[in-house]
Amino acid sequence: MHKRIILLVVLALQCALAQLPVTQPSERLTRVVDGSKTGYMNGAGQWVVPAQFAGGGEFSEGLAPVMVEGKWGYIDETGKLAIAPQFDIADMFIGGLANVGHRDAGGGFRFGAIDRTGTLVVPEKFKQRLMFFEGLSPMSVPAPDDENVTSPRLLYGYVDRTGEFAIPAKFDWAWPFTGGYAAVRNGGKSGKIGYIDHTGNYFLAPQFEGGYSFQDGIAVAKRDGKVVFITTDGQIHPTAFTDAGAYFSEDRLMVIVDGKVGFADKTGEIVIAPQFDLSPPARGYVFSGGLAPMAVDKKWGYIDRSGKFVIPPHFASASPFSRGLAHVLTFASETKPRAMALIDTSARTVWEFQLTAEKFPAAIAAADNGAPATTSMRIRVSTGVAESLLTRKVAPVYPPIARQARIQGSVILQVRIGRDGSIQEIRVVSGHPMLIQSAIDCAKQWQYKPYFLNGEPVEVQTQVTVNFTLSEPSE
Repeated sequence: MHKRIILLVVLALQCALAQLPVTQPSERLTRVVDGSKTGYMNGAGQWVVPAQFAGGGEFSEGLAPVMVEGKWGYIDETGKLAIAPQFDIADMFIGGLANVGHRDAGGGFRFGAIDRTGTLVVPEKFKQRLMFFEGLSPMSVPAPDDENVTSPRLLYGYVDRTGEFAIPAKFDWAWPFTGGYAAVRNGGKSGKIGYIDHTGNYFLAPQFEGGYSFQDGIAVAKRDGKVVFITTDGQIHPTAFTDAGAYFSEDRLMVIVDGKVGFADKTGEIVIAPQFDLSPPARGYVFSGGLAPMAVDKKWGYIDRSGKFVIPPHFASASPFSRGLAHVLTFASETKPRAMALIDTSARTVWEFQLTAEKFPAAIAAADNGAPATTSMRIRVSTGVAESLLTRKVAPVYPPIARQARIQGSVILQVRIGRDGSIQEIRVVSGHPMLIQSAIDCAKQWQYKPYFLNGEPVEVQTQVTVNFTLSEPSE
């Protein structure tokens, strides 16, 4: 992240549908990556903390993580170091604690948590990031009956602020607590989702094919193929929708009808007719400050809560407003290259970083719907077969501009694996332009066992997915 950005880089809390509660930092400053350095602007587009850090995160609870000479510490809103740079990784504060970590001997991380004074209150002993919502953080441990040492099946529970398990690890997946409850799943990836309380007992028994965190007293879930609304009194309210967003924002929930995006209210009634483009970023885009980014004919603008465009669609991509500012990607013209820009609610550009094909080839090519050609492959194998052969998987580096713009989602790549198990060729299938180059860079480093046919190693073709998520455990 501290190197110069090689790519232009989703919001919401998941592009595969957000599965984490919404954290809306109340601070007045917006993180901006200007070239290779990170700084912070106010709502008027003025630098309050000049771009000087090799990396940086959002402000939360008065502090923001920043990288100085290869280590992470925290600054206050004046730009003064409040916690000295000393960590290999550092996240934003949630509930008075922030996840931090150091690299271990195996090249991974060991995570713990600090308080706002920088004191380590949860020892660095976990392999998964800590996220304390309502005093508890989801945490995984290897299943005791799994004999696979290299990639064991994981069970999830919850640790408290001392780092001890308050709810035993007995679930196949666990989401953070919000509104007094947490979604959990058992039965593998195809298992049903239920909701537990702080004691670990079921508030609602597993019965949902999909389920997300409570926001403003409502959790959005899916049962029997239909979207339902769950209230904190345990009532389940059916709707007519089969596809929707993960949570309400400003009393609006994104719904998908016949391939178009619209919005419904908390009664399940459509209040903005489905009319906007459905794209991976759109699934995570929500109302903020009365505006939501939406696209028509692949051009992005901003609608108000009535569904009317108040900023006409003319951007190549757009992100939700935060603290009065939003990141957009402009189209190129005859006189001006593409640019990542920061606009205010009147569509005034307050900051701009120009992009050229020479410096940002992957982003420009992807935005223009271009992709390199690929040669024919000898053997095609399924994603599952390929995963079983994977011996080395390098995690992607989150592009700073993508993190800044709250871009997240999945990049799907078609790869050719050589007879020695190395990646020989990569072709982009889909993904956000800001994430593609980082996905390619990490996939190039993956290593597989050779695939044998009739006793001889052969080249294979398969698809791989590289996921980018913001402050969310990876599954």
